[in-house]
Amino acid sequence: MRRLVEGQHRKVDKHGDWCRKLFDSLREEGVWAVPRSGLKFKRRGDQLVLIERWPEFDARNQQADFELTRHHFKHAGIEVVDESNVEE
Repeated sequence: MRRLVEGQHRKVDKHGDWCRKLFDSLREEGVWAVPRSGLKFKRRGDQLVLIERWPEFDARNQQADFELTRHHFKHAGIEVVDESNVEE
């Protein structure tokens, strides 16, 4: 049977904890951006919504970062949706 190294059991949860804290710090319609990949999100109710992809960034890297963001926020119980191509 494998033994966990001290703190190892929290490895997966640390991203979820961080995501939950970030989400909770956003007011309704509050904005959060990811400068490394040029993604801009907005809080709408219980969702984090991708509202803009900055054009000067590589689209493949943006999509990969979006998928990773969605994955980590899912572990915090937060749905992440992409409305970056939707006209407002």
